[in-house]
Amino acid sequence: MIRPARVIALALLTGLLGGSCDRSVPIELEDRRLTPPEDVDLGTDPWRGRRRMDVDQLRASIARVTGGLAWEVSGVDQLSRFSETLGVPDYARDTAEDLQPSLLFLKFLDDAARSVCRRLVDAEQTAPAEARVFFTALDPSVQSPPPAAVRENLAALLLRYHGRLLEPEDRAIDPWVELLESAAVEDAAPARAWEAVCVALIDHPDFFTY
Repeated sequence: MIRPARVIALALLTGLLGGSCDRSVPIELEDRRLTPPEDVDLGTDPWRGRRRMDVDQLRASIARVTGGLAWEVSGVDQLSRFSETLGVPDYARDTAEDLQPSLLFLKFLDDAARSVCRRLVDAEQTAPAEARVFFTALDPSVQSPPPAAVRENLAALLLRYHGRLLEPEDRAIDPWVELLESAAVEDAAPARAWEAVCVALIDHPDFFTY
């Protein structure tokens, strides 16, 4: 015996199916002509290309390696002042930061390095040993520190600025020794020679790229 509820359900289903068979569904076909695919250069290296820091990362990194110093003029942060020129998006015309190491970026980076390095080296001439972040392996007041102390200090700086863990005897430190010696010849003040090393450490791609 068929229950009335099932009879009603079957009748409704039959009506729906029957009605749909009498109607034609219009189908609009769009002409989508695909262009031939272009080859994508995936490269052969098992790693991505290096990119430079954005302005916020650069500001934080300079403060980190110098013990909190910033590129400031009359209390105004210059990286913020020139942020648009350095590629920071204004979200009106651009929404992505330009991370190309352009000549203009390198120029501003060098200006920042010269500003903070001069203040850092000068401040540490009389700072106690436990407060120094640049002269960690030698006393900056000593006019002619031992060569071993110089190499040890350079090794500590390369670790701090570039993340390179080197032994003081490593030949990779030789170019930095040569830079220090050549700067010392041009300038009689040892502090200015170390300042040149500081600027070179910040200007180096190992500092502002990752």
